[in-house]
Amino acid sequence: MDAATRQWCETRADQADRLDLAIVDPSTDTCVGEVVLNELSAHNDSCNFRILIGADGRDRGIGSEATRMLLDYAFSATSLNRVDLEVYAFNPRARHVYERCGFVYEGRKRAALKFDGEYVDAILMSMLRSDWEPETDNQ
Repeated sequence: MDAATRQWCETRADQADRLDLAIVDPSTDTCVGEVVLNELSAHNDSCNFRILIGADGRDRGIGSEATRMLLDYAFSATSLNRVDLEVYAFNPRARHVYERCGFVYEGRKRAALKFDGEYVDAILMSMLRSDWEPETDNQ
């Protein structure tokens, strides 16, 4: 890990308006991604969700498990009422995971991203505290 990345990682605990967590593959004990609650609006009891899984962590349910664990934390250990996200239309795989985890489609921001010279829509999704059912597997 280079010095800039290490320094960034070491400052995560100092950020009061976000939670950045590493995703560790239990079979190899290596970091395969991150899961984040950010853009906190304390007044509205809401925040944004994002996740990144590298190639070594895909296709084994690690991202789904990390998503469910962070949502469980958000709704059982904080006062958050809403967690939202955007997923780009070129990523139906991620959208499917979010839907399986209980996120609800809210709408679409048309041509929100210019990617490789093409405009791509952003799909808006959210989960409310009332949507979260920790006893349900949501698979």
